[in-house]
Amino acid sequence: MKHKRLILTIWSAMAAMGLSSMGSVSANVGTEQWRVLENSGVNGGNDQQDYGYDVAFDSQGNLISVGLMDSPQTGTTTNDNAYIVKYDSTGTKLWEHQYDDGNVQGTNCNTQKCDSSDALYDVVVDAADNILVGGKWSGNYPTDLYHQAHWVRSISADGNTTNWEHVWHQGAWNACYDLAQSDAGDTYTAGTSFVGWGSNRGDWVMFHYDSDGVPDSNYPYFHNVSPYEWLPDRAYGTAVDSDGYHYAVGMIGISGTSGGSSNNFNWHVRKIDPADGTLIWSDTLDGNSLYDVARKIIVDGNNDVYVAGYLNMGTDNTADHADYDWVVVKYAGAGDGANGAVKLWTHTFTGPTGKNASAQNLAWDSATDTIIVVGPVINETTDLNEIRLERLDPATGNIIREQTISSANDVIPVGIAIQGDKLALAGYQQNGSDWDVMTVMLNAIRAGLSFDPATGLSTTEAGGTATVDIKLASAPTQEVTVSLTSSNTAEGTISPASLTFTPANWDTAQTVTITGVEDSVDDGDQDFNIQFSVTSSDLLYDGLAVADLTVTNRDNDPIFADVPIGYWAYDWIQSLVDSGITSGCGTDTYCPSSDVSRAQMAVFLERGIHGSDYAPPAATGTVFDDVPADYWAASWIESLNTDGITGGCGGGNYCPDSQVDRAQMAVFLLRSEHGSDYTPPAATGTMFDDIPADYWAASWIEQLATEGITSGCDANNYCPDDPVQRDSMAVFLTRTFNL
Repeated sequence: MKHKRLILTIWSAMAAMGLSSMGSVSANVGTEQWRVLENSGVNGGNDQQDYGYDVAFDSQGNLISVGLMDSPQTGTTTNDNAYIVKYDSTGTKLWEHQYDDGNVQGTNCNTQKCDSSDALYDVVVDAADNILVGGKWSGNYPTDLYHQAHWVRSISADGNTTNWEHVWHQGAWNACYDLAQSDAGDTYTAGTSFVGWGSNRGDWVMFHYDSDGVPDSNYPYFHNVSPYEWLPDRAYGTAVDSDGYHYAVGMIGISGTSGGSSNNFNWHVRKIDPADGTLIWSDTLDGNSLYDVARKIIVDGNNDVYVAGYLNMGTDNTADHADYDWVVVKYAGAGDGANGAVKLWTHTFTGPTGKNASAQNLAWDSATDTIIVVGPVINETTDLNEIRLERLDPATGNIIREQTISSANDVIPVGIAIQGDKLALAGYQQNGSDWDVMTVMLNAIRAGLSFDPATGLSTTEAGGTATVDIKLASAPTQEVTVSLTSSNTAEGTISPASLTFTPANWDTAQTVTITGVEDSVDDGDQDFNIQFSVTSSDLLYDGLAVADLTVTNRDNDPIFADVPIGYWAYDWIQSLVDSGITSGCGTDTYCPSSDVSRAQMAVFLERGIHGSDYAPPAATGTVFDDVPADYWAASWIESLNTDGITGGCGGGNYCPDSQVDRAQMAVFLLRSEHGSDYTPPAATGTMFDDIPADYWAASWIEQLATEGITSGCDANNYCPDDPVQRDSMAVFLTRTFNL
C-alpha cells in the first residue's frame, strides 16, 4: 500500500541508502551509558520491523520511549501495535505496553479496512508526570473507509490508566506526528489528514487541547498545497511559544507525477494565531527541487525558533541518487510583519558526495543554553547509518561540539530529550535481519574545572600556604585560559595568576599556590575566595561560570591578651569564641585559669543547646530560692532547669556562685548532649584509677571519656572533685557540641 506508514517508508529508503559520518572528533557531545533494543519477536506473517520514534524524561529521571511493534496478526502486508516502554535511569525496564485496535488488515480496500497499523510517534511528560503520546490509531470508524485516525492519549505515570483520549479522523489516513505543551499545560499537535480521493489528498492538521484534554472548538486548522496523493502535505513537528502562538513544520507537495522519482517537496514552516488560525508568517525552502523536509521545531526563551530537517541536493529521490544535507535554521519568532519569515542563520552539514546526512530532531540544553541536534549520517567506509550529534551556538549556528557514534549495524536516531546532564535518544537499529526499537542514554559532556582538593583549604598569617590542583572537566576544542584572583589580597595571594589548557593537556593537573598574608590585626580566622574567569575560542568554555573556592587564612594574632598563640587550649578557645558561645571575661581577656561557676555553666550549656543567638525567657525568680529574678544569670539558670539539665544543688537552691567540679560537669554535658532522660551505661570502674564503679558519677564520667570528650586529668586519673577552669571548659564544650 503506497499510503501506508509514509514516515517509515522514507526512513526505510534512507536506510537502504545509508547516511554520512565525519569520523571521530576531539570534543564530543556525550558519553554513552547504556543502550536498550526491544524486539517484538514476531517471526512470521508480517514485516517483523519494530521502530522507536521519540523519548522523554519524567521528573524522577525515568525515560519513556515510544514507537511501534510488529503484530502477530497477519494481513496483506503488515499489522503493527503502538508501543510504549518506561525505563529507570539505569536502563532497567519498569513497564511496557502495546496498544492494538484489534483489527486485522483487509484484502480489499474497497470493502474492508486496509490498514490496522497503530503507532506512537511522539511523547511528552507533563508537570504531574502524566505521559502524553501522539500517533495513529486504526479502527472501525462509523463513516466511509477510514483506516487510521489522528490519536492523542494522556496516560498515568504507571502506564495503567488513560486520563483522556482524543481520536479524530476525516479520511482514510490520519496521524499525529508531534506534540508540544504550553506553560499552562495545554497540548498542541501537528500531523496529517487524507481528506478524500475527490479532494485534497494530504493536509497539514493542527489541534489544541486544554489541560483536561478538551479540544479547542476553533481547531482543527488545516494547510494544503497539493491535491495529489503522490504529493502529500505533512506536518511533522510542532511547538508553542510563551505567547501561545502555534507553530508547525513539515513538507508541502509542489510538483511531480504518480510514482515519479523526482517529485518536488519543499521544507515548510508556519506560525499561526490559535484564536482563528490566521497565518503570522511562513517559510519555504527548496534544495534541488526534490525531497526537502522540516522535521522538528523548538522555541527559545526569546520566542525565536529553531527548525531541523534536510534538503535533497541529489539528482532524484531514489536511494542511489538522493543526497541529503543536514539543515538547521533559526527564525526570528516575530517574522517580518508581513507574513514573511526572518532567517537569523542557517547551519548546514554536508557529508561526502552521495552520502546522506539528515537532522531529525533537536532539543534545548538549558544547562549550557545551547542546542543539541541529532540525526543519522552514513559512514563513508562501512556505508552504515550512524548517530550524529551536534551542539550548536544558538546565537550563530556555529558548531561547538560534534560527534559520531559508530555501530556494527545501521542506526537511525529520530528522538531526543535532555534532563540535567542526561541526554536520551530514540530510534531504531538493525539486528542483522530487521529493525529493533532503540533507546540510548548518554551523559552530556559539560565544560567545567576540576579541583583537588575543592574544600578545606587554609593558609596562615605567618605565610603558610595551601595548594590546589586544577584541570578541565572535559576536552576543549581550543585553548582555554583560566585567570585566578584573590577576593582579598590582604588575606591571601595566588600564584600563578593564570593557567592555560589545550586539547592536548586539558586533563593534566596544574598546581596553584595560595599564600596567607599577615595583617597585624586581631581579626580571627578570615575566609577569602579564589575567583575564576575563563576565556576561550571554544564557546562551551568561554565565559564559563565557575564557583569560587573558599580559603581560610588562620589568624596568628592572639584572640585575647591572656591567651597567647601556642597556649595549649588556644584552638579550642578560638572555636568557642567563633561559635558565639563566649566573648571572654573582659574587653580583651578570657581568664583561662579562672574556675567556672554554676551560673556561668548555665549560660555556656544553654547556648550550646539552643545556639549562640538563643535568648531565654524572662526569669520568674520562683524556681530556686537563691536565684532571684534580677540575678544576672537568672533566666539562663531557669531555662537550664526547664530543659531538665539540672534540679539545683539541693534544698531548693541552685548555688549559682559555687564552682563546677569535673564530676558535675560530666552530668551537665551528657544531659545537654543527649537530653534530660538520658542514662549512661553502667560503669566498669576500670577506666580511671580514682573513679571506682560505685562512685556517684562513675557512669557519667566513663561515658564522657568513651565519647572522646575527656581523657582525664592525667594518664590514669579523672580528678572528679577538681574545679573546671575556663580553658578546660572550652575543650569540653567544643567537643560536646561539635563547635
